[in-house]
Amino acid sequence: MKQINSFEDIKKQVIETSKNQSKKIAVAAAGDKEVLETIKMANDIGLATGILIGDEDEIIKQAKVVGLNLSLNSIVNITGEKAIAEKAVELVRNGEADMLMKGLIHSPTFMKAILNSQSGIKSGGFVHVITALSHPRLGKTRLASDMGMVVEPTYKEKIEMIKNTAAVARKMGIKTPKVALITAMETVAESIPITVESAAIAKMAERGQLGDLIVDGPISFDLACFPEACERKRFKGPIQGDADILIMPDLHAGNILYKSAVYLADMEVGSNFAGVTKPVAIYSRGDSAETKLNSIAFSLMLAE
Repeated sequence: MKQINSFEDIKKQVIETSKNQSKKIAVAAAGDKEVLETIKMANDIGLATGILIGDEDEIIKQAKVVGLNLSLNSIVNITGEKAIAEKAVELVRNGEADMLMKGLIHSPTFMKAILNSQSGIKSGGFVHVITALSHPRLGKTRLASDMGMVVEPTYKEKIEMIKNTAAVARKMGIKTPKVALITAMETVAESIPITVESAAIAKMAERGQLGDLIVDGPISFDLACFPEACERKRFKGPIQGDADILIMPDLHAGNILYKSAVYLADMEVGSNFAGVTKPVAIYSRGDSAETKLNSIAFSLMLAE
């Protein structure tokens, strides 16, 4: 399988493998200008069509604003956030839609429907967010977790993050993913417990306990992503600036990296949930329509 190195590669793969059968997105509370603009972009490139769930009058009104062709998409007229979220999850769970997308709906209501033990789409595994980051300076698309959900991942949760994110990397054509356990430094210090924890996880991987992976940690962001930083610092390790996966130490570090990537570096980003049985596109409220489209493409690639 050819390795995927950009969001353009991801979009091309999804479109090519669809075989002219357009993918369907269940959009919870779709009566929002920016959300419908994203659906229009997905329509325009042949990526997917939408099942637009929510107040029909508002959806039609906002569709006219962005020029969305409603004949290519369908509307499910429902009001009330709880009912909207439950219907969107039902459509995905039953296979009537390929993935789930959040519209103008409160996150707790949306998440409650997804994680409902009876009617949701939780797989029973650890739920976290996997984000793809793409920029010419990075040289290739990198995966990171968690940048938007888990506050302080435990030792056990980080191992689950590694396994789940490695599975995504393999879908992107990376046979033996290189995993970096990101900290502020690359040396083990008793006074900084996360460095000791990272070293223990790296040792597990070295002994083959985590599967076909290369893991280094503790390691700083520059040494994980930029070979020239390793050369300048005379750092030697199994990754040497070529990490495929970045495991973040906590939500604060992950969120700061995400916002810096978007607002300072103009990186392309896209996110999806792990630990659910169907893909769910995840993004920040402030993200652009293009970023939302990237999350859709990333999710649909995982749906295949």
